[in-house]
Amino acid sequence: MIAKGNLVAVPQKTSEKVSGLDVSRLIPKEEPVLEYTLARPLEEGRSYIVKERRPDRSFLIFLELVQKGAQGLCVARIHPEELRERYGLEGAKLVWLTRSEKKATVLGALGTEEEFVSPSNLAALASLLIRFIEEGGQAIILEGLEYLVTQNSFNPVLKFLQKINEKALVRGVTFLVSIDPSTMDIREYQLLSREIGREI
Repeated sequence: MIAKGNLVAVPQKTSEKVSGLDVSRLIPKEEPVLEYTLARPLEEGRSYIVKERRPDRSFLIFLELVQKGAQGLCVARIHPEELRERYGLEGAKLVWLTRSEKKATVLGALGTEEEFVSPSNLAALASLLIRFIEEGGQAIILEGLEYLVTQNSFNPVLKFLQKINEKALVRGVTFLVSIDPSTMDIREYQLLSREIGREI
């Protein structure tokens, strides 16, 4: 989303031009509205592949779950501050997939906890997700699956997803995995789809 208050200049043939722009015609940009529709409601406690080129729909679904009171965990390649700015993910725990991993939890700019996990450390990421599930977490979103595959290869990531998916199903946690199918091998996508079981 574009932050409120951004301006766009509209060129006009008047005398108030500065470097070819009419400063008297600066108008605010309209903020695009992010929306999603589902053919049927989500079943809570199920796992879903969200097929999308950009992760907007999956984040909106996740945000709705958190706003309804679910304790949420977001694992993403996107920086936490950008996630908050773009989707307003207040109230959810955020984990950033980055090579600049820090061992301790740090405080973000807004005073909220953020964790950093290396994409090549699947054991640490699995441990973090399982701990969240066992402590009563109710909703998880994973964005950046393609990044995990490039850092680890497909088979270790599939095993990681199988482990998290099983734990989520047993504990009734809604697990959303954002995927752009065009970035994956067809066979690999089919294996993921079979493992997760539901696509939206």
